[in-house]
Amino acid sequence: MADLLWDDHIAWLLDPTDGGCLPDAYVEGTTVADWQTLLDLVEEQGWSYEYTEGDAVLPLPRAEAVLSRPADAECPSLSVWPDPGVCAIFRFLGHEQIDFDVDLRELQGQERMDVLCGFLSAIGRRLDKSVRLFPEGGHGFTQPLLGFDVAADRVRVLWEPPGGQTSCPTAARRESESRSTVTEWRVLICDETPQDIVLLDVGPRPLEVAKALRNLSGIGLWHAKQAVTQPPPVRLAEGVGDDVTAKWVGPLRDAGAVVELQTWWRYRPGQGPLPLS
Repeated sequence: MADLLWDDHIAWLLDPTDGGCLPDAYVEGTTVADWQTLLDLVEEQGWSYEYTEGDAVLPLPRAEAVLSRPADAECPSLSVWPDPGVCAIFRFLGHEQIDFDVDLRELQGQERMDVLCGFLSAIGRRLDKSVRLFPEGGHGFTQPLLGFDVAADRVRVLWEPPGGQTSCPTAARRESESRSTVTEWRVLICDETPQDIVLLDVGPRPLEVAKALRNLSGIGLWHAKQAVTQPPPVRLAEGVGDDVTAKWVGPLRDAGAVVELQTWWRYRPGQGPLPLS
């Protein structure tokens, strides 16, 4: 049975459509011996590979020789193809961690997901260490997306929505309804009441909602995904006028989201729309 099934959640995590399509995989706490174990594994598995130093293609050396090269030498890299359509590129930046990147555009669908899981598992089991895949440039700053968990002996999803468990959207709606009478009164006496655009329920197509938010706000898809998967209610925009609400609400609802406009109680005259919170 496959470690991970290609479903909407995995497609969400590995969507390559908004840049950042080269996530980084890391094995922490390694040694020169671990690097050599990796190189031996590549040859034992019969994976195609190419070792280069600058523009020169060379025979695969011993790990000790690569990692002891002078700092000003050409940067070595090792390209490995566990499948003809999937390439992983290893950088020999230091003995203390093994890192490589893959291309999300090569990892779409169940067949390619199985290749990735098999590759991460083979490395993790041989080294007896976890192998975690992070968003491009996100190591040390964001959660890992997925990875081989050495304790579970399988690849599993590691990313969790910010804020932990999602709360009930119905409760959020009830809370907002309790303020509806006051909101209507303020609308009657004001020419234009600044509004918060509030996400109550992301709906059945969270990736489409994230894409809509990206198009509306200009933020990257990864940050849009994080925004819409927070526990509701989520304030997507604060203190905005009618022109913004008219532009935003339709596309978000068309994508399947439950969105509500709420009066922005912190409004101060002369203050314009705020960025996403």
